[in-house]
Amino acid sequence: MKLSNNQFDLLEKISNDGSEIETLFVERISQLLKPNGVAAVVLPSSILNKENESFITARESLLKNFNMIAIATLGSKTFGATGTNTVILFLQKFNEPPKRTDMVLDSVEAILSRTDTTGWEDASILREYLKKIGVTKDTYNTFLSKNEDYAFWKDDNYFCQHYNEFVNSTDYNKKRTQKTFLNLSEVEQKQWFNQKFYEYAFSVEQEKLFYYSLVYKQDTLIISAPDENKEQEKFLGYKWSNRKGQEGIQIIKAGGCLYNASDRGDNNSIAGLVRNAFSKEDTFDVEELDTYYYRLRLQDMLDFSGTSFNKSIKTTPTRVLKDIPGLKNYKLSDKNFFDLSIGNRVLSGEVVENGSTPIYSANVFEEFGRINKQNITDFSMPSILWGIDGDWMVNIMPANKPFYPTDHCGVLRIKTDDILPKYMALALQVEGEFERFSRSNRASTQRIANLIIQVPSIGEQQKIVGEIEAIDKKIADEQTIIIEQSEKVKSKFAEMFGLSNLAPLSRIATVEMGQSPSGNSYNNDGNGMIFHQGKIAFGSLYINDSGVWTTNPIKIAEVNDVLMSVRAPVGDTNITLKQCCIGRGLASIRVINGKATPTFLIYSIRSVEGDILGKTGVSFDSIGKDGILSLRIPVASIEEQNQFTDYALSCDKLKFEAQERLKELNRTREELIDKHFR
Repeated sequence: MKLSNNQFDLLEKISNDGSEIETLFVERISQLLKPNGVAAVVLPSSILNKENESFITARESLLKNFNMIAIATLGSKTFGATGTNTVILFLQKFNEPPKRTDMVLDSVEAILSRTDTTGWEDASILREYLKKIGVTKDTYNTFLSKNEDYAFWKDDNYFCQHYNEFVNSTDYNKKRTQKTFLNLSEVEQKQWFNQKFYEYAFSVEQEKLFYYSLVYKQDTLIISAPDENKEQEKFLGYKWSNRKGQEGIQIIKAGGCLYNASDRGDNNSIAGLVRNAFSKEDTFDVEELDTYYYRLRLQDMLDFSGTSFNKSIKTTPTRVLKDIPGLKNYKLSDKNFFDLSIGNRVLSGEVVENGSTPIYSANVFEEFGRINKQNITDFSMPSILWGIDGDWMVNIMPANKPFYPTDHCGVLRIKTDDILPKYMALALQVEGEFERFSRSNRASTQRIANLIIQVPSIGEQQKIVGEIEAIDKKIADEQTIIIEQSEKVKSKFAEMFGLSNLAPLSRIATVEMGQSPSGNSYNNDGNGMIFHQGKIAFGSLYINDSGVWTTNPIKIAEVNDVLMSVRAPVGDTNITLKQCCIGRGLASIRVINGKATPTFLIYSIRSVEGDILGKTGVSFDSIGKDGILSLRIPVASIEEQNQFTDYALSCDKLKFEAQERLKELNRTREELIDKHFR
């Protein structure tokens, strides 16, 4: 890359495969823009929080060069097939000269050297910074004076973390064992430790003060796209189609909530909100869009509380701690109360079928496998497990139950009797949801350590945990009923019909394969319904209502036809409750002249489901019309079928009633979580 009078500082920090190439765009923008120049750039959302060195340096470049006017976080449906979560950064370069970073460095030097800052901006920077980290001016001045021994800070609420990092450092522990060092007097040893401690602690404070000074006056508009697919389509004004001949963007309403297609200057849109954010005039609001945006102080989007400062930029609203008497705040980094750790990487050759110890990874509810070694030796206390880089989940491992955590599994242990493990697990689950920990927003130990959990008295904890455990038991009971009724129907089918007397399905039914409707028969104003294989609906086959048909429907399924998925998972079935047009991914199976009941047909198909793929020569994850018609199902009289149908419906009734009670119990549980933890 031939750049005139410029070079990329980031280039040497990018890995050999160039997978972080997007970070170079951030640095290039800072080179191209004039003072007060504006830019908008679309980037993967990982630019805000990924912990690779190149991403951290890219965020440093953003903070050193720009006012972050707005950040739009977009959903997975924005860019179609990629499914990548993205952000748009709306930036304005600092008005320079004088260079903003030079001025900030001057302020930081004045603060750390205890220069009289009366009448200077430095005084307000320090005042606001101390408020942010929760330290009094007197305490901070004591730290800056360097008059106290390093051990003095061991029990300080804020500086204890500097002390802990220092005494756990390699340099500290190496020095303690050196013979030449041990030959020094106690005073000389203490002088060395004090000097090194303050060098380390000052470097941490210098970096945090520097970036705080850059951001503490900035406000940022956050645009947050909805998570649910249909809501995303409304927000964007379009959706993506994979239908043959109709691939690509399908416009629903040009501009959606983003902009007015006929009046680009219209303020009643997301674009209007962003434009007004650049003007820095009085706060501009659009009431009908208030679910999609909010404003944050940039200083609240960075975490200044810890010793490890990776400049992650958090776009979720700031968590406001409850001001309720009796609640005690615990920061999970406090080693007096908590131990935080992660496990070790497990190689495939280490996983053995009958290993002595279960392995837990990002899914902390299911064993990953078994292993014949341990990386934890003391299991005398309960452990709270969380998934570091998968879907956010928290689980409790009881005391005296050995387990082996991988490097994708975090372990939290409580060192005080004032906190119930079950209460902590519930609170941690809620905090993680608030932080939006996920596959793309890792729940690293540093991020977990920075969380603050508010805890009531032990008696109140026991009461809350008791209420939730009582609900959880009822939920488990209803889930047991649902499983039992399903198993009873399967057992009854096997008992009545077995698999000895079989004949092709073509003997009793016909099959129609679904097709995607043509463009002129597919819109949102008709009177029918188009179904594709998807994730919503009735019974065990989840069907996605993806629109309506008006004219020339391709394939119609009638009431009581059996719909069957013909792509993975092949063989999932249900009975149609209304006339519909079926799309690709589904087949409609219709009984011939009352030769079978739909319920019998469904359980017959399910009984041979394991053989479906082996009986089709099409592909591993699909089945065609001939394959369906050739399925061999039990031969039974209509009287036997009716008898089985009556039995299945009676079980389904109990199952449905349990499902309804389960919904209500889950709703009650959420209300309790809201009341006590949110």
